[in-house]
Amino acid sequence: MTALGQKVKELRVSKGMTQQRLAEKAEVSHSLISALESGRRKYVSAQDIERLAKALDISSNDLWRLVPGGKSEQRYIPITGTERGEMAKSA
Repeated sequence: MTALGQKVKELRVSKGMTQQRLAEKAEVSHSLISALESGRRKYVSAQDIERLAKALDISSNDLWRLVPGGKSEQRYIPITGTERGEMAKSA
């Protein structure tokens, strides 16, 4: 599971939401939430992150911090790879 997927799941569960409810609230597909939380999703869009943050009632910056490489306007943003915390430890 990616750091982003883990955080989305933690926040969703803490707010008592099902994956389906979060998907509806964020206006994304249920399969996106499921794949993100299980680690099957390797890319997201900037729009996905912004919508998830709004639905989870947090700052989008809180989610962007969990994306390797940080905020991006690319169409598809990779969410796998070395996490920032791991890079800092090895430096």
